[in-house]
Amino acid sequence: MSHDYCKALKVGAHVLRPWMLAWRADFGLPGSAEPDQIELLAELILSEGFRTDSDLPGVEKLAICPPERAFLEEPYKEYPQLMPGNLIPPFSVAYVKGWRRSLSALIVCAGIHELHIDFDELTPQFKASMRSIHSTVGKFSSVRDQVFAHRGITMASTATRSPNAFNFLRQIEVLERAGDRESFQDWENASAVARAFSIGKAESAAISNLQTKVPPAVVSRLKSVIRPRGMRAFLAHDVLAKDVFNAAFSSGVGAYESWQLYVSNKEAMLLIDRMCRDWDKLPPTMRKAWVLKDVLNLHTCCGAFLTLIDQLQSRIPEKDYQAALPSIQEQFLLGYLDPEILHVVETTVPPANLTQVSFLRSVVEEHDNRSQRELAEKEEVLAQKVRQATFEQLQAKLSQDMATLKQRAPTKESQAVETALDVRYVKDKLQLVLPRFAQFTSQLSKGDGKVFCGNLPLILAMCDCTVWPANSLYLNGALSVLTTTLGMSNFAVGHLQLPMPQTQTTQSALLKHRRLLEDNLAGGDIDVTTGLTLHFNKPNHQHDKRRLSQQCLALTSQTLKDNVWAQDSEVLQSGIINNLPLIKVTDMQGFDVDAGKLKGVACHEEILKAYLKGMTLKGSDVVVVFDVMPNRHAEFARAVAGRILEDSLPAVKYFGVLRPEQSDVPQLVHQKVFAHWDTSKSSPPKQRPREERDDPHLSVLAWQSGAVVWPESLASKFSPDTPEHQELNKIRAELEALWPAATAPAATTTPQAVRAGGTCDFSIDGGAQPVDAAREVDMQFVSELDFKETTTLGAATLCLVFPVKLRLCQLKASDPHTGWACAPVQKAGWV
Repeated sequence: MSHDYCKALKVGAHVLRPWMLAWRADFGLPGSAEPDQIELLAELILSEGFRTDSDLPGVEKLAICPPERAFLEEPYKEYPQLMPGNLIPPFSVAYVKGWRRSLSALIVCAGIHELHIDFDELTPQFKASMRSIHSTVGKFSSVRDQVFAHRGITMASTATRSPNAFNFLRQIEVLERAGDRESFQDWENASAVARAFSIGKAESAAISNLQTKVPPAVVSRLKSVIRPRGMRAFLAHDVLAKDVFNAAFSSGVGAYESWQLYVSNKEAMLLIDRMCRDWDKLPPTMRKAWVLKDVLNLHTCCGAFLTLIDQLQSRIPEKDYQAALPSIQEQFLLGYLDPEILHVVETTVPPANLTQVSFLRSVVEEHDNRSQRELAEKEEVLAQKVRQATFEQLQAKLSQDMATLKQRAPTKESQAVETALDVRYVKDKLQLVLPRFAQFTSQLSKGDGKVFCGNLPLILAMCDCTVWPANSLYLNGALSVLTTTLGMSNFAVGHLQLPMPQTQTTQSALLKHRRLLEDNLAGGDIDVTTGLTLHFNKPNHQHDKRRLSQQCLALTSQTLKDNVWAQDSEVLQSGIINNLPLIKVTDMQGFDVDAGKLKGVACHEEILKAYLKGMTLKGSDVVVVFDVMPNRHAEFARAVAGRILEDSLPAVKYFGVLRPEQSDVPQLVHQKVFAHWDTSKSSPPKQRPREERDDPHLSVLAWQSGAVVWPESLASKFSPDTPEHQELNKIRAELEALWPAATAPAATTTPQAVRAGGTCDFSIDGGAQPVDAAREVDMQFVSELDFKETTTLGAATLCLVFPVKLRLCQLKASDPHTGWACAPVQKAGWV
């Protein structure tokens, strides 16, 4: 024991006290031993003995150098034998394994020696452990030789058994601080390190990266996390060798190439924290060192996570970001977000859509919803201000327009005058149409019998049996008249439309009806052998069940030869009339198909034209159409009226035998004549010409046809639930009270004719209701002298002749509104 102790503490036979030994703490930083730590180590050594690391067996070496005077409480005597050239320079000793334990061992040995304790009294464990404590002091020519000499067994065992890159890095840092650039150059590349320490390629590359390429802050952080965990248990050297912690490293390769700029080593500190978290949370038996593949995936996750966090920070306010960040970071450090982050990196390109990332979606959507609500509130406030300003401006313009209109608003007196003038104008206008009716009547028929004197006219006798009449006497009488007419002249021809079968008509009934017609006509010497077929052009409609053809007979007298119709008319030669237009079912009067099987005026006009086609006629020739048995609405009469109004040649006259239920037929003809005249150039305006007045200057309201119009566009200015809309309705109600017709006209491309009209006075006078019979109304009277219009024509008598109940009647103009009144004619020249 004494021998070992003296050997350890003597240099040239001179003893050095343990407290005179300077030492380095924290891998080469100068310092001194703390008394409490020395005391604790001494107690442990006495009870447990000296021990070395279980994974690094070997002796502990202690490098001794003379202490600095600053560390000594009292000056020490200098010995000539302690020459500076024979000792290691102060604070230039590289890291030596187990310094504190070795120093504590020397203190224990010094105490045993000074207390004269017998070595045999110590425990066997203590005796065995004391043998590994010794110190050597030598003289070296260079720091490199000194480092390699004091590396001794411990560093050799480290290099050969389980290399630790950070231990070798410490040796390199010592040489760098020593200033020996010539010796330090051997440590600047991995091959030199590998040769120096006899270690592998991965370990040497790791040392080279830590020394030259890894940022100092990252190296310091790696040291702090590896020291308590152990290099072999925490991190493989290939991670350091493959540049994972280098400043310019990026894991964005292959499928992650689009993220290359975002998964760089800006997240090295976060990566180290995640590695520590994931390693520490595992049970000790399940822990294993990080390998390159796992670190690369974790490196990509960290880079993408920081990128997404940066996007989130730029997307939402800083206050919201700081509130959400701790929760998101904690989830990431626990490893909950790794699968989704890797999925985002694999399937998207930066910048990523944050709404597609589940752990950020709620934060972003909450911010977006709040932003939308705030924006909606701001827009609502702004819209309200704009709405109020718009309404104030509109209200001011409407008030100005109302003030202008009140000066032109009609009063009861003025309305009464205008109404009276309108009625007078309508009456005078109806007087103007009477000559037109007289002219039309003279063209339609003449009551003096001249038509039948001199040159006989062409007679086209019509008999429509499309719908079989229920009255057989009426049918027999009509056939008798038809037979008599055809026997009057060879200029006469008959057109008989045979019955058309209906759903309830049987074939035997149809044949019976046709046989009855032919027998009656044949009995009057009428030729019934000439058949005629009508072909219709029916509108394509699913509800139209009418047939496309109808059988007819062209009738002539057998007693009179050389009938002009049979010789010249193309219809009688061909026996067919094609392309006859049928009226639409929806255009029929009352939509009553079964009432008369109507074909329309256009169809009967074409039948009339077909009979006249091929006839050699002069301008003075006259064709008389005698409708013996017209259909319900006497469409041949309306067709002839159309030709007369159009002044078509040859001149056509019409006579018809009307039944009592056909009393509306004359009115239809009259309406056709009046409509033709009313739209002609010779007709006066449909509205009474009024005195021209300058249109008022209005800002918002419109002025049209002498009345104010409320623009319908104002209704869309404000929503119906806004106060402004209600105020506009009040202004409109006030305007309509002032001008009852203050509404927008119907949109049309052609100007609509405005008829003269009046309004009833339903106002309440003195609280009395309008229906009160005892009510006294203060009527507005207008003097006759106030009227400037004069009557242009007097009443006229019309000579239009229509037979009624198989008798002729003369129509007179008695009522200017309805137009007609019937009176029987005493005689007629042709009956």
